[in-house]
Amino acid sequence: MELRPRHTLVLLAALLVAPGCSSNRSKDEVVRLIRAEDYDAALALAAERAEDAPNDEEAQLLHRDATVAWLIEQGRTALFDRRLEDALDEFNHALALSPKNATVGRWIQKTRDELTRLWLDRGIEFLQAEQFDRAIQAYELAEYYTPRDTEALFGATRVLFLINYRRGMGDDYYNQGVRAVHEHFLTQARHKFAAAGKYNDDDPTARERKERVESALAEERLHVARGLEEKGNFGAAQIEYRIILKVEPGNEEALAGLERMDAEVAAARMLDEADMLIRQNRFDEALERLEAGRALTKVQEDHFGRLAGEIEVAHWESLYQRGLNEERDFRYDEAIATYGELLSEAEFYEDAARRKATLEEYVQRAETLYAELEAAQTPAEESAILRQFELFWPEYKDVGLRIAALADVDEDED
Repeated sequence: MELRPRHTLVLLAALLVAPGCSSNRSKDEVVRLIRAEDYDAALALAAERAEDAPNDEEAQLLHRDATVAWLIEQGRTALFDRRLEDALDEFNHALALSPKNATVGRWIQKTRDELTRLWLDRGIEFLQAEQFDRAIQAYELAEYYTPRDTEALFGATRVLFLINYRRGMGDDYYNQGVRAVHEHFLTQARHKFAAAGKYNDDDPTARERKERVESALAEERLHVARGLEEKGNFGAAQIEYRIILKVEPGNEEALAGLERMDAEVAAARMLDEADMLIRQNRFDEALERLEAGRALTKVQEDHFGRLAGEIEVAHWESLYQRGLNEERDFRYDEAIATYGELLSEAEFYEDAARRKATLEEYVQRAETLYAELEAAQTPAEESAILRQFELFWPEYKDVGLRIAALADVDEDED
């Protein structure tokens, strides 16, 4: 069994019987139970006393302290079981009840340190597995538990450089970028070490030196980001602005740049989705994507306009092909309607106009011939009319059945 330090809870129990506190039996028993590490019983007894004496401030404080002791034990158990998030929840709950409790503060710091190390290790694992998005999330969680942790910041920026490298930015870009970030954090650390004990937080000289250290890398990466943005490489520029904000979170130009690039990257994604939908002949959905993307972009309007034009042309071509299929399937009325729809949208589509006119002639001719067929007096007259139908519309009404019946009669005669 793993040994666990107990002195912090013993000290907490001692506080309950410090000079100036009541020494009645119920309180003494609560303290005894805490020292015996029977926290459930201690909390139950303190809760019972608090409920019996709702106006007794001392009883309420005893209940609070017993609750804090119980929460610390729950947190310690979770911590030693490596349920780190659960442990932190318990300690934070205890801190909310007793904000100035130094014991709780130390356990919280220990847990946050453990969580930082955990997510730093996972960041490396995800990086080695080339799961870059998960690696960044891991490093950002490490920084969440230990704000401005140098290893977490460097890990995240290295992954960001690697993402751009994989997008074709090249070895020089990656190596120079990582080296610059490493030197930045090293310089920053040296400056903090040298400044320790020499300047206080209000010293303007110290602040000025700190700002110079933090801004040097930001200026360098801003130059790169601006160049990528001007070339329309929005994804790579987005990464650069994110790198700047890792080392200088309040950089206003980087914040504005990241906001622009988030919009342009989202717009470009919708542009790609619209292009895919066009290829699938899902034109209405493609137009929806274009409208959504157009509302985001400031600099890609030409691309959206071009693709909107392609949608229109592709839609016309789709209508034309549908008309051809209907025509070849002898569904002339449907084909005429489809060609008509095409011509109403495209205004000028020469082949469609010619085909529509031909089919309209076929429909008119078929109506005339069918009337003659109905009035035919002899099989010979009927046969002659049916042979005409065979040439341009063999599936008109019951013409096909009549042709088949006529063929059967000819075979019987033979």
